[in-house]
Amino acid sequence: MASNAETPGRWETLKLVARTVPRMFRYMWEVAPVQLTFQAGLMLVSAALPAGVAWTTKLVFDGIVTTATAQSPWTDVLPALGALLALSILSAVSEAVERATGSVFNEAVWQAGHLRISEKAASLDLAFFENPRFYDQLHHANNESHRLANACYASLGLVQQFLSLLAMSALLALLHPLAVVLLVATALPRILMQGHAAQQRYELRSKLVRNDRQLDYARGLMVRRDSAAEVRAFRLQLLIAARSAGYRKRYIDSLKQVTFHLLRLDLVLNLLSLVGVGLIWIYAAVQAVLARITIGDVALVFQAAQNCRNSLEY
Repeated sequence: MASNAETPGRWETLKLVARTVPRMFRYMWEVAPVQLTFQAGLMLVSAALPAGVAWTTKLVFDGIVTTATAQSPWTDVLPALGALLALSILSAVSEAVERATGSVFNEAVWQAGHLRISEKAASLDLAFFENPRFYDQLHHANNESHRLANACYASLGLVQQFLSLLAMSALLALLHPLAVVLLVATALPRILMQGHAAQQRYELRSKLVRNDRQLDYARGLMVRRDSAAEVRAFRLQLLIAARSAGYRKRYIDSLKQVTFHLLRLDLVLNLLSLVGVGLIWIYAAVQAVLARITIGDVALVFQAAQNCRNSLEY
């Protein structure tokens, strides 16, 4: 019965994600179209670079072996080394620019979301401000507004990782088509766990929203100028401090429970995904020993397998 009850919830979550991601892209286009276009182009370049680096690494290793075996001039390796260095520099520059422009893009999206919350609150009747539930929702919306920016940026990153995964999978399939299947099969449980983890953390924040608001209020009483005199006049410092400690303890206890539950799952499933990568590495090493693939192919497989795992678990 439990599994039947959980299945609709997961299906609803998938449908919610399918509806939400296009809305995120529409929202980003509305608030920052130029920055979105630039960021998307930069991510496309970044998606292709890891595959290019892996392939040129293979050429370098094969070139070294060929040069050493045939006793050719060492300069024969320079073109491949130059290409690898150029791609590595381009990758470093791309990552630096992406981080810098990404922070500006995140700020623009966050500011736009925060402004919409403020405008919506200002348009509501004063009766709403007499309702504690409304304050809980407003507090939660303000606290979560920065997560909207992060989620929007993560949606772009998801597209980048998907394209990078396709390129790396194509390289990995050169070793054996089943290598990709094995990697996906061992990484898939951890991918599903990450969705479960995100849902658990969101539910924790939603559950404790009133506790969080009360903690903020208690802190404000202790530090705001307009309340400092009254707190001292009525000797409320100890009472407020004790309540603040209670609010903090409740939050920390709940956070510990969720965090350690997710940690146990993550450790087990992370080891499972590493087993998949390890099996592919062992197979590649055996094939190289049997002279069925080159040393460059081994280097390519090692990088492609690890990069595919990273992309799958993004």
